[in-house]
Amino acid sequence: MRQAREIVIPETLRAQLREALVFEPDLVRIIQAQEWEPVAERPELHHVTCSLPIPRAMDPETAELRLLQVYLRSTDDSQAEIVRIDGLSPA
Repeated sequence: MRQAREIVIPETLRAQLREALVFEPDLVRIIQAQEWEPVAERPELHHVTCSLPIPRAMDPETAELRLLQVYLRSTDDSQAEIVRIDGLSPA
């Protein structure tokens, strides 16, 4: 799928990203660079798998690479909204 120029993140997901120490601009940049795969059982959604270095809460000078599964819904030709992110919690 052709990627949207603007990625919309609802406030509830923004709060989860802050809690998980995910830097939003990094996530958006990776989502925009990846190929979006359609979700077979939900044709209105697209899926992106990405890996991000996430600072460790107890030792912020180190990071762990976390695999995130991001689900997006196109809102129009230039925007897509993130509807779900799996993998925010450490394994």
